[in-house]
Amino acid sequence: MNAKAVEAMNKLFRSGLVALQAGQLSAAESAFDKLLKTAPNHAGAINGLGMIAVQRGDLKAARDHWNRAVALAPEFSAPYVNLGNLDRRTAPMQAIENYRLGIARAPNDAQAVFSLASLLESVGMVRDGANLAAEALNRFAKHPGLAAIAAKGAIAEGRAADALALLEDLSLDRAGRRIAQLVHYTKVQAYDALDQPEEALKSADSGRQVLESLFPDALERASIERADLASIGALYQGRALDSAKQGPGEDLVFLVGFPNSGTEELAAVLRRHPQIKLRDDGFSVEKAIHQAFGSPAIPRGLSPETLSECRRAYDLHFGALGAAQKLRVDHMPIAAAYAGFLAELFPAARFVRFYRDPIETCLASSMRGYELTPVSSYLLRFDTAADLFNAVQSNWIAAAGELQNRLLEISYEDAKSDPSGTLSTILTFLGLPGAVPPEAIDAFGGRQGVPAGDWRRYEPFLPKSVLTRLQR
Repeated sequence: MNAKAVEAMNKLFRSGLVALQAGQLSAAESAFDKLLKTAPNHAGAINGLGMIAVQRGDLKAARDHWNRAVALAPEFSAPYVNLGNLDRRTAPMQAIENYRLGIARAPNDAQAVFSLASLLESVGMVRDGANLAAEALNRFAKHPGLAAIAAKGAIAEGRAADALALLEDLSLDRAGRRIAQLVHYTKVQAYDALDQPEEALKSADSGRQVLESLFPDALERASIERADLASIGALYQGRALDSAKQGPGEDLVFLVGFPNSGTEELAAVLRRHPQIKLRDDGFSVEKAIHQAFGSPAIPRGLSPETLSECRRAYDLHFGALGAAQKLRVDHMPIAAAYAGFLAELFPAARFVRFYRDPIETCLASSMRGYELTPVSSYLLRFDTAADLFNAVQSNWIAAAGELQNRLLEISYEDAKSDPSGTLSTILTFLGLPGAVPPEAIDAFGGRQGVPAGDWRRYEPFLPKSVLTRLQR
């Protein structure tokens, strides 16, 4: 192929990339398709088609394109990283492997390194993520996301002052909402570890302002969600539930509680168990409810037909168990608010509920950054976190009495003081008894909430009216 033909191909490829970055998907697709007619094995164009597919919501097509690009150009880093992005929520260990393969081929891809470090941290491999981030800062000095993850590692090692030094003089102008939140809320943890509650609350407030500046309607949406939550709970007050040991949901466990009650620590361990398939944050239930009822709200009339349709939709969205897997674990702390509906939907399902001191739970929730949703927008402030906690608790009490032997309740404080014994109790309840690996105990017992100590040092800076409501 002569130089002129090569330049024409490069120009066509660049035009596809420019269109893709501008969100002009049809134009990008046209450019890549035209290029592939001339060069059918052009891995860059195939990778670009995968990017287009994922933006259109066709995840299977995206995966097929990226796998093909890997097969055609094994040294091309981008499709490995894209596969990592695709799998980080549903198959995090596979995502970690793909990130590593991509970074090995492009070690100067700062975004890929940050994606890997943040995923390692989120699945409980805190030290691995922190070490990777700290090493990468030698190449990407003052990268705010990497600095925050390295700082989290320093905090875990008892070096909170070093963590704050890592977070000094970072430019957040181009960091994006996710990384800006991460920096602010890592400062929260550092100040908390240094026993400086007022500074911790100031950093949490800065993180909240980042969110509210981008989503000014967040608290308004939360008030709408609160009304829906109350109506769901009212459906199941005083209502007898079927406590059958057999039936729909025998292989299903709901991991519930409240944000920052301890469920994330357990999910990080169960996610790595070979006999468990774990999904996070209620995606399957939300999709199933919407598909069966035409809206995210649960209706008052629940006929056997609509429940059956909802089960089919749930099973579709959750996905089938793998060959070695025995249990589905649905991790969505807030689902304690509609446990009555879930128990009616799946009469044989089990529940593991974590609970923690109410004030510390709400304080920790309001001092942590979340992806913003109608529910998580409650957690921007201590007072609205308390509103949500009270609504969830009321709904849970209305349903829990009927769950009987399908329920295991775990204290966050007990889990922290005896992680090995707590994990053994949980696995026995799930029907998966056996020795608990030391690394699982470390992941379960070593992660810290925010704050991780006595909430009373924050008491002078918190609204007295809210403290009173939470102590009832």
